[in-house]
Amino acid sequence: MVGRLKESLGRALCQYPMFTGRVRWAGPDEGRDGRELVIVSNDSGMRLVEAKYPMHMDEFLRLEDREAAESELVYWDDLKEQDPQFCPLAYIQVTDFECGGYSIGLSLSALLGDTSELSGFLEHLAATHLDIFFKQNKLPAFYLPKRKSTKLYPVPNNLARRRHAGQTLLYRIHNPESSTAELNGLALSCIKDAERKLGVDLGPDFELTLCTKDGSTGDLAVEKCKGLTWVGLNALPKLNGAKWDDKIFDQVTFWEGHKPVRGAYWIGLGVDEGLVMVYTSPLGDSAIHITVSVP
Repeated sequence: MVGRLKESLGRALCQYPMFTGRVRWAGPDEGRDGRELVIVSNDSGMRLVEAKYPMHMDEFLRLEDREAAESELVYWDDLKEQDPQFCPLAYIQVTDFECGGYSIGLSLSALLGDTSELSGFLEHLAATHLDIFFKQNKLPAFYLPKRKSTKLYPVPNNLARRRHAGQTLLYRIHNPESSTAELNGLALSCIKDAERKLGVDLGPDFELTLCTKDGSTGDLAVEKCKGLTWVGLNALPKLNGAKWDDKIFDQVTFWEGHKPVRGAYWIGLGVDEGLVMVYTSPLGDSAIHITVSVP
């Protein structure tokens, strides 16, 4: 499976070149102040890792603490502030179970995209994979022998802690012509709504990371701030709750005739701060997508 996925992944990434990039600090020769991160498109921004889980899949699905165990099926390593150019921004982990079943775990930095872009890439990767190995009946160009170790590889990371470090609400707002100031106001509206729905009081000094992405240009601005200043809007927008669609897993399969038995997805964040992602309307979409994650 790993050898096949290595080939289909290379094909699928041609349509998602940003997923293969890394970040680095911009230099003064680029007209920057030296403290601005830019994404460099190269071929080393995504890592494919292989793992083994010492258990049959049916046993795994019956685990009492299955959600924590699922975190071991996805690999992630935090971005290093001093040397970000050596840090991948996306990982795919293929985990083999003793029964012959397998899982595919995909993790993506918020610098590259939101939940819709992640699910869109997963669908595209699966379709590319089926086209190569089932419709065209190609043999894989790569052959990677199975590991003999029965221990989990790579070692469990901190995703289990991050998964349960907070809660996330998604919003979809039909207001594509908003200015930057108005986007801050929309984000604040969503934060207040999240406080009410989740029963939390974040307070005026709530520290958060605000990611604002322009859907037409792909430019992404990331800033740290304490709360947001309210900006008056002509009319308070209707906040439509959104969520990942479970039906996506009905369309995603990497082996013809076999659908996944379970799909899991979450947004991980640090324990001490919140995350607000504002993605302005992508091409063909007339909505603003806002994600609010609170610790």
